[in-house]
Amino acid sequence: MTYYFAIKTRDSSGNVSGLSNAASYLTGKDVLPAVLSFNPAADQIGVGVSTVIGVKFTKSMSTASLNLGFSMRAIFDKDAQAISSAVGWMVLFSTVDKTASFTPVSTLAKNYTYELTVTTDCRDMGGVAMVSSASWRFTTLFDRTLANTIRSDQGITLRIPADTFGFDGYIATSTPPPGLLQTATQKLISNSGDAYRNPLNSIDLKAYEAGGNLQMASLSKPVIISLPYTDVNEDGIIDGTNPPVLAETLGLWLLDEMALSWVRLPSSAVDNSAKLLTASAPHFSVFGLIGQAQTSLSDAHAFPVPFRPSQGHSKITFTDLAQSTNIRIFTVSGELVAELNATDGSGRFDWYARNNSGREVSSGVYYFVLKSKTDTKVGQLIVIR
Repeated sequence: MTYYFAIKTRDSSGNVSGLSNAASYLTGKDVLPAVLSFNPAADQIGVGVSTVIGVKFTKSMSTASLNLGFSMRAIFDKDAQAISSAVGWMVLFSTVDKTASFTPVSTLAKNYTYELTVTTDCRDMGGVAMVSSASWRFTTLFDRTLANTIRSDQGITLRIPADTFGFDGYIATSTPPPGLLQTATQKLISNSGDAYRNPLNSIDLKAYEAGGNLQMASLSKPVIISLPYTDVNEDGIIDGTNPPVLAETLGLWLLDEMALSWVRLPSSAVDNSAKLLTASAPHFSVFGLIGQAQTSLSDAHAFPVPFRPSQGHSKITFTDLAQSTNIRIFTVSGELVAELNATDGSGRFDWYARNNSGREVSSGVYYFVLKSKTDTKVGQLIVIR
């Protein structure tokens, strides 16, 4: 049964407040069975292999129905490969705190991810079914004596050789606060003449031993880190970057937190087919996926050539420019006709065949000089009016 009530209060002077909003209370026999909490928690890492799974309910549950409606299976092995392996267990239910304790019949495997499910086949002592199913997963400690692969929800993969650590534990991945990266990133951009850009992705890696204590010791072997990037149209430019960042310039950079500067890992390698950047890291820290803005002019060109207004041409377009390109146009005798600056990062610029004074240029042959921060290119234009 549901009861509704409202409250008035009286202060020490006898003043009475207005009536509160109505609230409701559901009596115990009308509470429907549902999962309140579970242990280990959802997505918890570093779980011990002898752990007992606890599920707290709103009602006292039928043990027979728990045997029917609870399941546990391994879904990823230590190499982060998808599997599906059922796990046997025994259950005890405490009516005192309405908690079911599921004990696996054998020790769990290390660095495995397990999925647990409570379905609506689970019923309370009165035979009432669960309101809805619940499902969650957790991952156990890694085994230091074996090679392990760890994959985060962001698609970041760590390949850890055997005996890299002197302890069984777990790796926590998180996104570092922007303020931590700001000074180092500003230094990098400034020192490179704006060639390098802000990190496309960043990750903070920390190793913990089984008891949850942070471990700062150096790695005995390098860990291989792979970070994904996006280039759906496969044009070699990272999607969504402006100025455009070239995939071939990507590198994995380590943050030197003492010097507040980025250090590029020399082993960085780009896999264009898998859209992954991979590098070996000598120790854990903050890492950034950093690339350069487009500065090459090797593919830059202009069209149409010749430029014929009588055929409907209204402009000459320079394309495949660097993210910041200076364009100068000269007569064959070397006289400057027009100077333009393409700085919007689009890689294109339209010239309407007018000189610096805004007058139309006459028919003839012209030369253009394109210049970026790292490259120069010369080409020819023809105007026929």
